[in-house]
Amino acid sequence: MGIDAGRILTFDVGIEQVLASLPEDARLPEADRPLLPSEIEPDHHLESVLGAKGLDEVAVDALKPELTDRDLLIPERYRAMLDDSVEELKKEAASARSHDGDALFQAAKMLEADKGLVELLTTFRNLLIKA
Repeated sequence: MGIDAGRILTFDVGIEQVLASLPEDARLPEADRPLLPSEIEPDHHLESVLGAKGLDEVAVDALKPELTDRDLLIPERYRAMLDDSVEELKKEAASARSHDGDALFQAAKMLEADKGLVELLTTFRNLLIKA
């Protein structure tokens, strides 16, 4: 595991990484006499600490959804799935109890609003390209 030189220069390796990665049995070697530097086996612990992911990277990785159906990345497929989801939510909201139905209806409204915003964004993008 190599140490990324750019990462060292940014100083984004925090103390929480160093403390979290210390082994349980980390202590000074016991010897009858002081050890010379040539007698001590080099420890590559610093390299593993500096190569570990930071909290920001861990948080970003945890928030990224796992994409199981890559067809959703196609805009036409996304719109079709969004339309289907809105229709299903409306059906479920009509057949559900009052409290659950309200929540499902609000979710359907939010998806419709999202759909409208995506259409508006597409329109603006097309106008910007023409200009």
